[in-house]
Amino acid sequence: MKYFALLTITIFLFSSCATREEIQRRELLKNLSEEVQTGQKTSSEVISKIQEYEERMNAMDGRIEEMTHRKDQNLQRELESIKNNLRLIKEEVETLKQGHEQRLTQLEAKQNEQQKFMDQIVSTLEKLSHLPASTSKKNKKADAQGESPKEASAYDEAMANYNRGNFQEAREMLTVLLHDKSIKGLKLAKVLHNLGMSEFKLGNFEGSTAYFGRLYTDFPSSTLNSTGLLSLGKALAKIGKKEEAKQAFQELIDKFSKTKAAAEAKKLLEKT
Repeated sequence: MKYFALLTITIFLFSSCATREEIQRRELLKNLSEEVQTGQKTSSEVISKIQEYEERMNAMDGRIEEMTHRKDQNLQRELESIKNNLRLIKEEVETLKQGHEQRLTQLEAKQNEQQKFMDQIVSTLEKLSHLPASTSKKNKKADAQGESPKEASAYDEAMANYNRGNFQEAREMLTVLLHDKSIKGLKLAKVLHNLGMSEFKLGNFEGSTAYFGRLYTDFPSSTLNSTGLLSLGKALAKIGKKEEAKQAFQELIDKFSKTKAAAEAKKLLEKT
């Protein structure tokens, strides 16, 4: 009986110890399981975050590539635009250059022609300066050459326009008369004189010198040369030919000394 009681107590104690160890073991397993689950959850969250970051990085890479592509396209378009602008500028410069060269060529030709004419005038002035001032019978012939009424009318109308100060119309009509071979003698001298004066009044000083020069060359003794030489000198001064202008004024003073034009030429000669 006594042994049975001890055995029972021993078994109970052993059972109690075994139960506590089992409980502790279970709690340990439970804790481990919870920790594993927590770790798995944390790992899953980390993986999810990583995937999220990767997706964001991929999206950013895509945007960067797109932006780079667009930038390249924009740069290409800008480069093409610059190239086109440069091409247009080069074409415009080339056009301007060609036009400038043409103008220079025309101007040079005109200057050469003008210089030849001026040389001719100067030469004529120098030659005539050694001749006595006399009236040429040939230049003072009567003008009645048997012109038709139409020719006489055109001449009279041209002179009327000139006298009224209609220099534009007079110039046009006088230019036609200048090429009319029936216009000779004093009438031709008047045509040349009034053409020169019309050009002078209209501001075409270079053009006027041509007519005044021809008037003095073809009709050196005509009294029309008094105002012709005066206007010739003024025109030459206007275009910067001061030395030639002085020669014209001096020729006027020498050949037509008693005229009002000569008195004015003396004053201008002192200022030129």
